[in-house]
Amino acid sequence: MLRPKWRLSEMYHRCFVFNQEIVPAARVLSMADCLQKDWGRDLKSNFFVKQWLKEKKISPTPGFVSTYVKQNISKKKPVFDFLMENGMTFKEWKGLLIQQSHIIWAKQMRCSLLPAFSDKDCFAEAWAEDHGVVPPQESDMSPGQWVIEKGPEHFGFIWEEAAEFFDVLRLSGRAAHFAGMWNVKKVCNG
Repeated sequence: MLRPKWRLSEMYHRCFVFNQEIVPAARVLSMADCLQKDWGRDLKSNFFVKQWLKEKKISPTPGFVSTYVKQNISKKKPVFDFLMENGMTFKEWKGLLIQQSHIIWAKQMRCSLLPAFSDKDCFAEAWAEDHGVVPPQESDMSPGQWVIEKGPEHFGFIWEEAAEFFDVLRLSGRAAHFAGMWNVKKVCNG
């Protein structure tokens, strides 16, 4: 696994190919900046879903993962254009889909995986309980909410929100949207 600081440097050197034009990743990220703030909480929450699964050595069945990956690949036609427009290789895309399948599966199975927890932050709640994390007395947040608010770095994890955002942006296909906006802006500005 690449360290996030290296990934930050690497991601700024990526290029997106949209309408036969090369769009630098730095431009795409600056245009998509408005989403990073909105998606930040979910990115942190998803980290704790993955971390809880990893620590408990729990994963979805290979059949679930395979079906999820195949279904998502079949939705993107032509695949080559999707990959170029979103600045990734097929191997990277498949890896991101596999990671996403674990999160989707865990959220679908949360009632059976964590029957004692009922809210949407249940994986962060369970992680906090497993590690004895309690918010400060002056906080009115639950342990899970506080853990998400603080983020993975606060607890010593090597994690970079910008790198996670970059992956989710590409996985969702929104990178291509912002690459296209840059082309429109470039044409309009002469």
